[in-house]
Amino acid sequence: MKSTFPKYFLTAILLMACFITAKAQDRYLHLKGNIDNEEAVTADFVIFGSKITGTVQNHFSAGAPVFLHGVISPEGLLELRDKTSDKIVISGSLSESEVLFGKWHHDDEERPFEMSPQLPEGSGPFDVIAVASIQPLTAQPGSPLASYESTFLSLPGNKYGILRNQLTGLVFRELFRSEPAGEPVAMLKNNESAFFSQYQTSNTGIDIEENYRFLNWEKSRLLTVVYNRNNVISLYLRDYAYTGGDSGLEMGRFLVFDALEGKKVSFTDLFMPDASASLAALLRNAVCSKTGIDPTADLTGYGYFSNEIPVPQHFALTAYGILCHYNIYEIAGPETGAINIFLPYRQLQPLLNPLHPVAARLK
Repeated sequence: MKSTFPKYFLTAILLMACFITAKAQDRYLHLKGNIDNEEAVTADFVIFGSKITGTVQNHFSAGAPVFLHGVISPEGLLELRDKTSDKIVISGSLSESEVLFGKWHHDDEERPFEMSPQLPEGSGPFDVIAVASIQPLTAQPGSPLASYESTFLSLPGNKYGILRNQLTGLVFRELFRSEPAGEPVAMLKNNESAFFSQYQTSNTGIDIEENYRFLNWEKSRLLTVVYNRNNVISLYLRDYAYTGGDSGLEMGRFLVFDALEGKKVSFTDLFMPDASASLAALLRNAVCSKTGIDPTADLTGYGYFSNEIPVPQHFALTAYGILCHYNIYEIAGPETGAINIFLPYRQLQPLLNPLHPVAARLK
């Protein structure tokens, strides 16, 4: 996505956004409720400043979670859109008691819904650490701007102790690609400083008038929750950067954490040793179904690097299956883009290792 900052009025708008951010309380919400009093839904949202990111799971359809993003006003009015389609999914209000209610949008229909905050046993609370700032390239009016935002989720240290440190260390290394050093806020601020330093250094001496549309840089690293039940935590980091050129680059990284063992969960460890061939077939068929490719065709003729689909580096355990994520350039060229496929547990059950401590909880 190309940067689309307006040239002259953005400074005032962004200052207003910073004011809202300063007033708001950054927090994580695990919500449960229903649509039209009949379809059970759960949600995991991270609120920071005037923004919301997260996922919703419709237990009536029992499919993949939907990734949402949106904004919330100081009065609690909000609108959340599907990250993939950008269609409105939720419009409504968040009350002072954190009850979310309003309209659920699907297939041109609007249905009432309500969700209340709940944190059942086996679900972890999270503290939200957020950093957001804007800097101009020069001191001149109408200067190009660079924006940086990042969120981090941490279990409360006073209750979780060692478990908090185990998860925080994994999030540092696996998602932010940074060695653990001090508290998360220090890491976020160091990354922020490095981004703005690069912005200034890389664009010194450039003709601003001629290159204005390439000089509004953006960096967004937002951590959200995909699943938080049965002592299993699935986290997702959206890492987006625009640093000039025709488009930005977005990478998705996932981490699955066993909150009983205090360990990262690996994809292949969940399955029986002899499940490789069956898994390969499931993954390939799922990609073909998702993209409309004839399953008998050679995938290399459609821009894929191989006729086989490897096991994912990034995945999330969810309520009803495993979400497998392939970033751009992992299995195919840029014309294909990032790909998410969903493997229901009902398909995977014969392949799962019943002795694995997490696989045994995937019911």
